[in-house]
Amino acid sequence: MSLEEKSEGWLREYGHKLPWARGIVKKYGLDLSVYGFGFESTKAFRIDKPDIANLIEDIHFLKAFDEYVSAKLPHDFSSVLEVGTGMWTYVSALAAFFRRYNPQVPIIGIDNDPLFFGESRKSVQGKNLEGVEAVLGDINYWERKHDIVVTICQNLTDGGHLYGPRGLTPSRDFFYSIWKAISENGLFVIGLGFTSASEMDARRALTPFFKDIVSNPNQYDGGKSTYPIEFLFTAKPKLPQELSQS
Repeated sequence: MSLEEKSEGWLREYGHKLPWARGIVKKYGLDLSVYGFGFESTKAFRIDKPDIANLIEDIHFLKAFDEYVSAKLPHDFSSVLEVGTGMWTYVSALAAFFRRYNPQVPIIGIDNDPLFFGESRKSVQGKNLEGVEAVLGDINYWERKHDIVVTICQNLTDGGHLYGPRGLTPSRDFFYSIWKAISENGLFVIGLGFTSASEMDARRALTPFFKDIVSNPNQYDGGKSTYPIEFLFTAKPKLPQELSQS
């Protein structure tokens, strides 16, 4: 059975649960072969079912970004940076999303934890993604600028993340470093997980360095994600003269 036949069977089976799944897969050209659809069972290596859990999560990820981020993308953006990749399990969906709008855009993901960096690199290699690179790096020392900067996290702590239980304490150094890494007409996308931090707290954390802040409660959480997104924010960096007035 061909990859197309296998994926079509899955889309038919799950169509009643995710009626928008077929459209999202087609629109973003999600490579279903990385989820096991492209493999045949052999005596040495048997895959009876594709990796449904990761596929469902990636489809939800794409649906959320399609709904809340696509209309905000800078015109002719030429680079994407993700800060804090963790395991980078959703890297296929991330790449599929941005490549829909710029097929050649380089995507870099950084994490300052050597363990997570190693896992991120394995994820990229395992999914055979061209032009996507995992780098061991710290945003506080990052010197390049990018048109789009993304961070997806469950909490932001003092070292760069928001924390509970009393809302969040923003690290000015972290958000200042994010601001420095974004080109003047760029976009910051931040996904916050299920924390006790309120939408108002998040806005307060972003306001010193960003403007045109839009928050969206995420209706498209697959429920099993390592990094579930409760709120997805988009924001534009303030100009230097606006920053001095904050």
